[in-house]
Amino acid sequence: PAAAAAGEPAEPPLAPRLAPASRCWNCAGLFHRPHNNSYACRRHRGKWEVERASRGERQAPPGVWTCCAARREAAPGCAFLPHALDHGDVDGHVEAGSKL
Repeated sequence: PAAAAAGEPAEPPLAPRLAPASRCWNCAGLFHRPHNNSYACRRHRGKWEVERASRGERQAPPGVWTCCAARREAAPGCAFLPHALDHGDVDGHVEAGSKL
C-alpha cells in the first residue's frame, strides 16, 4: 500500500480472510479449521433407544440415550471432541486413505 500523505490517517490493515466454513461430520455444524478445538463439537457416543411400550405412536416416542441417560432426543451431546470433516477424521485431521 502507498504511504499515507502527511496529515492523512493511514488505512487500517485488512483482516485476513478465512477460508469457507466446513461442515462437521458429527454435528452438522459449520466451523473454520483454524478455530477447531477439543471442545468445539458435542455428540452422543451411544444410541437413542425408543421405549418399547411407545413404538408405533404418532407423536415422538419417549426414549433414552444409552451413553448418558438423557431423556430428550434433542439433548446436547455428552461427549466433547473436535469437529470432524468426515468419518475418518481424527482430531480435526483426516487420516491417510480417507475420502472427503
